[in-house]
Amino acid sequence: PVADASGTADAAPATFGGELAAALVMGPTGTAGLQVSCRAASVLQHLLMGNATAKQRLLHIPIEMPASPAAPPELLLPRCIRYLSDALRSSSGAGKGAAALLLRLLVVWLAECPAAITSFLTNASHLPLMVDLVTGRLGGGDPTVSGLAAVLMGVCLLHGPPAAANAAPGQQPGPEGANTDTVLDVLMSRVGLSAFFARLDDMRRVPAFVAASAPPRLPKPVTRAAAAAATAGDVAAPSDQGAGSGGPLPGASGDKGPQEAGAVFDHSFTLFVKELEAAVKAHAMEAFARPAGGARPGASGGGAAASRAEAAAALAGGSESEKLASALDAIMKLQEEVGTLRARNHALAEDLFRVAQQQAAGAVSGGSPPGSPS
Repeated sequence: PVADASGTADAAPATFGGELAAALVMGPTGTAGLQVSCRAASVLQHLLMGNATAKQRLLHIPIEMPASPAAPPELLLPRCIRYLSDALRSSSGAGKGAAALLLRLLVVWLAECPAAITSFLTNASHLPLMVDLVTGRLGGGDPTVSGLAAVLMGVCLLHGPPAAANAAPGQQPGPEGANTDTVLDVLMSRVGLSAFFARLDDMRRVPAFVAASAPPRLPKPVTRAAAAAATAGDVAAPSDQGAGSGGPLPGASGDKGPQEAGAVFDHSFTLFVKELEAAVKAHAMEAFARPAGGARPGASGGGAAASRAEAAAALAGGSESEKLASALDAIMKLQEEVGTLRARNHALAEDLFRVAQQQAAGAVSGGSPPGSPS
């Protein structure tokens, strides 16, 4: 059970988990509450990283019991999305910083956890919220917030449960509307591949991301003179601008948003984004090459070979009218697959055309092709 956050005398004995949950429940109400909740989210992010058991358990542990026994208990994942929406409505830089930290928490939580992705996608409002962040309709077009939302969509695409038609033997498919095919369709129709990768590129140009991308270096050795000066108070201790116990919330001092290196980004996360981008490209190309309803390589059904086998079995026996009806049905299915492939190829061609236009415009304005030495 979660410890009482009110601090009354009859509250349960405080535990680390209870205090962490109480800090998360506090929510983004005022600057103080915003800082406490975001620092608690940062602590939780480190606890969940690489911990599959904790990710699964946290999906079902209530953080706040309802007043009525008939009402369902409050769970953390929907509460985090609600806090994200509240932070996005804030016009201050602190709101953007809170949104970035919550998105980073969601990325860590959902990565390699199909159950968490299913829970996230089951709510019909969550994926459209990510689309609005990636496209800039929400978040004020902040490159950190938009880029993290794109990373979260990529995590859902790569680590989410597949559709029933594409599930491998023994793999649990996702429910209708909460699987990787749904994420890919939304990504293609409402965001576009070119815009998706452009958001990742924008995030990589953020100074905090650039600083975190540098290879980590060992700290300078502590000398006796430096230690004596620090003890005497002659040297100020470095302030913590991240998610630690001191320092302001990212973006709290102005409207610049979360720009402090280490507050949202670290070196391992920059490597994760690089790997995710390559994996999303490979996944998209595989989807373009696979007809609608066609199974993945190694999945149940065997793809085109299974379709040919089904067609041969349908034409093996029966009367001439039955054979004709089966053949017509097979032709209709093939026409649907061809139409889906053409639609996907058309969408890909549009994305490639937009990218070519952007590169050409950049070459004209800059006097040289993008990426060439000046």
